Amino acid sequence: MIKHWNEIIPNYLFPAVCLLCGNRGEQSQDLCLRCRQNLIANQYCCQCCGQVFDETEQQLICGRCQHTPPYFDKVYAPYVYQSAIRYLLLQLKFQRRYQISRLLGTLLGEHLKQFSPLPECLIAVPLHRSRYRQRGFNQSLEITKIMAKQLAIPIDYKGCSRPLNTEKQSTLPMKQRVKNVKNAFAVKKKLNWRHIALVDDVMTTGSTVNELARVLKQAGVIKVDIWVCARAGALK
Repeated sequence: MIKHWNEIIPNYLFPAVCLLCGNRGEQSQDLCLRCRQNLIANQYCCQCCGQVFDETEQQLICGRCQHTPPYFDKVYAPYVYQSAIRYLLLQLKFQRRYQISRLLGTLLGEHLKQFSPLPECLIAVPLHRSRYRQRGFNQSLEITKIMAKQLAIPIDYKGCSRPLNTEKQSTLPMKQRVKNVKNAFAVKKKLNWRHIALVDDVMTTGSTVNELARVLKQAGVIKVDIWVCARAGALK
């Protein structure tokens, strides 16, 4: 809701435009009501890792989490990685459409407002410095900045690093993804946070965030949640 004149004027002069269809956005967001209603909600999912279920499935925890409990505590993933959400994430990641990070961060923040307690700080899943130079930015960090402001939660920019330059996870099957990110992350300083949320754009197998959660818990963090815009179907 717009409350102040310094918000009214920019929205009047430069109204929000839907990033999907080009129509006028709703509630000062770059998304119209029709396109928002077409986003696929991750309604039926594992209560631990967010794995997408068929709506006929009744289980609360997926077999993988029951058999091998992850290091993270819970995944919050409001959308399924299909259709419009997939398009937006790929446009942000590979076409550098930075305005998409504002939209995705706002949508994810709105979803998370209904849960409590919120974490003490946010950490964007880090990139290796060579990958960062190649891409020019970290899309997960851009999304994190929006949520940090929206939810009034600080970002820890220097707590973790990615010293190991791994292969791209998207090119590997599940078993190799786990090995690929083993020991890829490091805690750079003493962490005073007990509850942290790791932020990433999309989660597929969860190997990357699970490895980072493992490192954080070894460093003394008690609770690690995972915040992602979308959850993809896990690889076999």
